[in-house]
Amino acid sequence: MILLTGFGCSDSANTGNTEVYQIGNPDAEEILTLDPNADIFQFDGVIYQTGIDWVEKLTLTKGEQVRDK
Repeated sequence: MILLTGFGCSDSANTGNTEVYQIGNPDAEEILTLDPNADIFQFDGVIYQTGIDWVEKLTLTKGEQVRDK
């Protein structure tokens, strides 16, 4: 007969602290904490950052305006 015993793994350094991670759009404070010189603006409650290299290199053409409403 084979006896299998399971052992639980635990983080012995964990003293009961809980880390909370929030998923969603960053707010202005979060962006400016990461980059104090960030060029940002807010529209409809969402923060947008300007001056992003790959976006600045895009060729934009005038056409139909797309808007979420």
